[in-house]
Amino acid sequence: MLSIARGACGVPAAARWNPDPATRRVIQGTVFSRERLVKRSRAILEKLSALALGLLLLLLLLEATLWVVGGAHQPLRVDSASLRGALTGGADAVVLCVGDSMTYGIGATAGGDYPAQLEQQLSEQLGLDVAVVNAGMAGANTTMMLQALPQYLGVVQPDLVILLAGTANLSNFYGYHRFLEGDSWRVRLREALFRVRVLRLAATVRAELRRRRGGIDPGILHGTTAAVVAYQRWWDRTAGDRGVGPPPAEFVEGSALLRLGAFDQALARYRAGARARPELSCHHWGMGMAAWGLRDRVQAEAHLQRAVELEPGDPNAYAALGELSLQPDLGAAERWFTRGVQADRSFSGNHWGLAMVGSREHSPRRVVAALTDCIEADPDDARCYAEFRQLSSAPAVFQEALGLLEGQAAGNSLARGTARALRQEQLGAATDAWVASDLEALVALSQQHGARVLVHGYPAPNDPSLPLLRLAQQLELPYVEHAALFEAQGSGEPLLLPDGHCTDAGYRLMAENLARAILQHELLPSSNEAVP
Repeated sequence: MLSIARGACGVPAAARWNPDPATRRVIQGTVFSRERLVKRSRAILEKLSALALGLLLLLLLLEATLWVVGGAHQPLRVDSASLRGALTGGADAVVLCVGDSMTYGIGATAGGDYPAQLEQQLSEQLGLDVAVVNAGMAGANTTMMLQALPQYLGVVQPDLVILLAGTANLSNFYGYHRFLEGDSWRVRLREALFRVRVLRLAATVRAELRRRRGGIDPGILHGTTAAVVAYQRWWDRTAGDRGVGPPPAEFVEGSALLRLGAFDQALARYRAGARARPELSCHHWGMGMAAWGLRDRVQAEAHLQRAVELEPGDPNAYAALGELSLQPDLGAAERWFTRGVQADRSFSGNHWGLAMVGSREHSPRRVVAALTDCIEADPDDARCYAEFRQLSSAPAVFQEALGLLEGQAAGNSLARGTARALRQEQLGAATDAWVASDLEALVALSQQHGARVLVHGYPAPNDPSLPLLRLAQQLELPYVEHAALFEAQGSGEPLLLPDGHCTDAGYRLMAENLARAILQHELLPSSNEAVP
């Protein structure tokens, strides 16, 4: 029998594949490539794991830092001298200040917050030992205050509760979904995630970046850029009828500086123009706007009134005088805007001003009528469209305003964008209802504990004080306005920080304003009424 030699694997030796050297190199290269790929993948995976672990440790460290620096919220400040006095019954009268960071005293030095200064002022003016307890919680919205208030009321037992709340609800939505949906697993999950301070920090930073990217300072918009653009357009439109040529070089240069916020240099250029051409009102208008930018109200009014005397048909000076009067004297503002409309109905700025007056008077239909005239005068005036967004809280005229905008939307991108934003603002009605519900609950809870309630607004004019004013009007509570008082102070000692919080001087002004209201409404007993 023929025997066949077999190899080590049981395959005939003659039948085994014996690749040529080139093929062998290809096979070996493929094997080595796979090995290298596996090793490289493992190395990348290890690096990614290390990176993820490092990032997790960093987030945990940041979370711990936020808790250490910010402190886990303690509803009662048991180390407060005022609170100890209230707990021991040593005070003749007890005031509880409930609020957010403005009440807490962000921006103030020790003892510079308004509750501390209010305590001193009330004790001196009433001749009593008044304890003012600061229940301010930085970053807290109305729902968080509502959760903390029962403990304060039970322990402190105040005679008067002072309420300032709502601005944090614009960025802190804790409690919002529970208000809309009731109790559900989604709501519980959101509330659990809210306790993670890193996520809260990220949400705050995101909201601030959105605000800075999309927000426009109303003072700069209305007082400089938009006013300069409107004046130049009015000049070009009426130059032929008035028998004047192009605007003087000093006016053009001053206006460019005004738009940049260089008010001192703008004032100098306008003055030079007034010396060269004293008969032209434009230079006096420019000096008035520059003085306004420098917060010199007296000089601003004097220059603008001079502009009116030189050219009674110039609607720009009326618009500036009206806007300058909005805070201290709404009636005077309305008179200036009305005169401006009478001087030139085709100038949109005074129609916009009358809309602002209607907004301050909480008259939505008046706002719609004025804005309609504003759009008819100038369909491209961005200020007219911006003011429409204030109407989302007025359901009776909301659809009317939306229909007006949609009628302009076909050929006007501003109207189209505003209509889209206005529909989105309808969603904000739920937020308003949430805030209003919480505010009413805060008042009811305070009154159930036998305390009287005083409501006050935020000092910065762009902060949302309207829900507080509505609350006071609806429940017939005393209300204290700070914004007009702050605006009336003009130049001098700074009252507000760039972030909207107060300096010690600003908090002192708030305390003085509150003390006057407390005495006026007799919300606390005097020394003669105190029980010995």
